[in-house]
Amino acid sequence: MLDYTKTRNRDRGFTVLELVIVVAVALVLAAIAVPRVMSIVSDISLRYAATDMSGLLQTARIQAIK
Repeated sequence: MLDYTKTRNRDRGFTVLELVIVVAVALVLAAIAVPRVMSIVSDISLRYAATDMSGLLQTARIQAIK
């Protein structure tokens, strides 16, 4: 019975090595994902600016015709 409780208590939780591996994998995935997300945000911002400029030009054309 004594050996069972020692084994059971020792098997609970994560080891430091397991935690380091998980953190390393998370950092690698973040290093891959962050530049892509920044690129997507930049593209969305550029599209918004182009759409806004197009609307302003259309408004200027309408004003010029009037």
